[in-house]
Amino acid sequence: MICPVIGLVVLTLCCHPALATGVDFVVLIVDQLSVSDVIYTELPSIRRLCQEGAVGLMNTATAGTTSPENAAVTIGAGARALGPVASAQSFDADTQIVAIPTLSQGSEVFVLASTDSEQFTTNPPETAQLVYERRTGRQLTGRIVNLSIAEIAAANKALTHRPVPGALGSLLSKAGVRVSYFGNADTDQPRRHMTVIFMDEWGVIPEGSVRTPVIRDPWSPFGIRSDYEYLSEIILDRIPDSSGTNRVIAIEIGDLARLYQARHSYTDQSVIEMRNRVLERLDTLIGVLLKKLSAEDRLMLLVPTPPQHDIAAGNSFAPLVLWCGDGSMRGALTSDTTRRVGLVTNLDVAPTILAAFGVDPPETFGGAAVESVAVSNVEDLLATTLKRTVATGIQRRTILHPIVSAYIATYIIALLYVILRPDAAWVRITLLKALLLMASMPLALLLLPLFGLTGSIASLSAAVLLALAMALVAQSSTRNPVLHIALVSLSTALALIVDTCTGTRLIQNSVLGYDPMGGARFYGIGNEYMGVLVGSTIMGTTALLDVLPRSETWLRPLFVVLYAGVLLILVLPMVGANVGGGITAAVSLPITALLIYRGRLTKRRLLFALALPVLVVGGATVIDLYFNPEGPTHLGRAVQLIDANGIYEAFAIIRRKLQMNLKLFRYSVWSRALVIALIAIAWLLYRPTPLIQRIKQAFPRTVSGLTGTTIAAIVALLVNDSGVVAGALVLHYAAVAILYLSVRLTPRRREVLSNSNQ
Repeated sequence: MICPVIGLVVLTLCCHPALATGVDFVVLIVDQLSVSDVIYTELPSIRRLCQEGAVGLMNTATAGTTSPENAAVTIGAGARALGPVASAQSFDADTQIVAIPTLSQGSEVFVLASTDSEQFTTNPPETAQLVYERRTGRQLTGRIVNLSIAEIAAANKALTHRPVPGALGSLLSKAGVRVSYFGNADTDQPRRHMTVIFMDEWGVIPEGSVRTPVIRDPWSPFGIRSDYEYLSEIILDRIPDSSGTNRVIAIEIGDLARLYQARHSYTDQSVIEMRNRVLERLDTLIGVLLKKLSAEDRLMLLVPTPPQHDIAAGNSFAPLVLWCGDGSMRGALTSDTTRRVGLVTNLDVAPTILAAFGVDPPETFGGAAVESVAVSNVEDLLATTLKRTVATGIQRRTILHPIVSAYIATYIIALLYVILRPDAAWVRITLLKALLLMASMPLALLLLPLFGLTGSIASLSAAVLLALAMALVAQSSTRNPVLHIALVSLSTALALIVDTCTGTRLIQNSVLGYDPMGGARFYGIGNEYMGVLVGSTIMGTTALLDVLPRSETWLRPLFVVLYAGVLLILVLPMVGANVGGGITAAVSLPITALLIYRGRLTKRRLLFALALPVLVVGGATVIDLYFNPEGPTHLGRAVQLIDANGIYEAFAIIRRKLQMNLKLFRYSVWSRALVIALIAIAWLLYRPTPLIQRIKQAFPRTVSGLTGTTIAAIVALLVNDSGVVAGALVLHYAAVAILYLSVRLTPRRREVLSNSNQ
């Protein structure tokens, strides 16, 4: 009898490793601390924290704006979420509070009760515990309560990905981890948003106090500041703990939040002086923590939101620092969420805290536990990454709009030229160069990061000159107009393939790449260059077949291999990791292959082409879930969510994609480029004019490419989050090709009149 019991115990221990015990995870919350205040500091304790720990730039995106309310709920939910202003209403359970008048209907707002007898006459004070139990119908079991838990939950119900506010606190509680919270950012009103990070799903924190005293200080905003001596005593009293209990101790320093809230009331010099005093006190407190923490303990410096002046300058990154007493975290932070050294997200915070206690994050979490990577100079790495990212973000907002507007103008002018047939030769010559320049622009934008330019005007000028140079080289190399299209398109496709297979270093820093501050993507190939890759591959290969018709026998199988390679690059999670791009390529590339082999589509061939994406996505899912050494990508996490939440999650994903596309179609300049390109192709390709008949007879493979790219654009529009952008860039190569050939081959008006008179 004893042997089976022993065997069962051993088996249980082998299958379920025991959680670490006696671990203190201290989270020091300092909202609106700047990245520069951390990586460039000369303060000894902060510098030691960074040198002995790991530092990263943290993406602070939420389901709304970058605000303390949204950031706190997002971090606590492990998913992008929303936080109403009322989430600041956290109180100790026995605190006397009183309701105040508010313009918001259906909402109560409470503040700390004063000793004013007149206030008590009109609004009798109540304890926070009583108000909480009245609002929730639930008996309070903790020390700190958030009275607005119902409003927080309601604000997030409409989100398609269904975040769970308070998920971190609930998981810690279930794992037996004691959570304590101390501090606030109070001004003349309670400002306790950050407690939402560690509350459970019922808005409760088991231990601590947000009634932490402040010191009257005439040289601080609102005449108050945090009591650092009191917080130091808490550290000295509570750390270490001989009970062997796992604990999370959160300490909020609200001085910088108070300072930047009132910054417009002070001169710049006064703000700098007050900030320096706050940093010096913070440095002293960190020094106390570093002395008390043992080898098993952790210290995280968490900055939920950056200061507003950083955001205004284009930097929405905040610093994140993780220090381990055993020295296991050293260097630059990274995570499976970003796969980029020096970059993490606020979604990684909750999984990191849970990982310290051996708790697996649920499928609703969008991040992963952070890791450290040894680098020679962390400060230089972060400064370089920050500089490039800020510059790219500003360029995306300033130079993409004029480029896309130039696309639209060129499409319209070229179409009018074909319809009106003016006799001005200079217009024709200019249009041909402009069209080829537009076709070369995505490649120019891909190569632009090699020049290290940060200014928007300089970057736009360099991109235009580079694209013009490539267009002139292509035109001067041959008189064959189809070869011009083939050279530009294939050069773009090959450059993208090489960059994607070597780490996407150019894509990551291109204005047509992805924005790490926006946080939609951090690795692989984004929807913009996915559209460019598919469109340029189809048009480049089909155009080359018209240039070398006698070489079709060996070119066609070579191009089928290229199509397969592009499909694998897009869909494989270790390379492109773009599911929508994989589906787009899986539909359009086989159809293009069938067209160049057979010349037309039958129902059977079309069904085969439409069935292929199912096999491709299924195979990519298996690879992502079971064979991806870096963990699941967007595809794998989506499948896990659908498996956990049922078919509703699939509909939620589809709904989110449709909402994003509808928003882009209504407000983005890309939607106008997509529509104009479609009109140009439809007008020229499907009108039975002698010009179009001539093009179809002379360049049949190029016309097949136009069909393939049009199908690709439609699929990209349907299956991608930003399908409008991807579709417009796929169709860009088709529109340029048909317009370029039409302008080049359009007879002048007097030639048409002469022929008609004869």
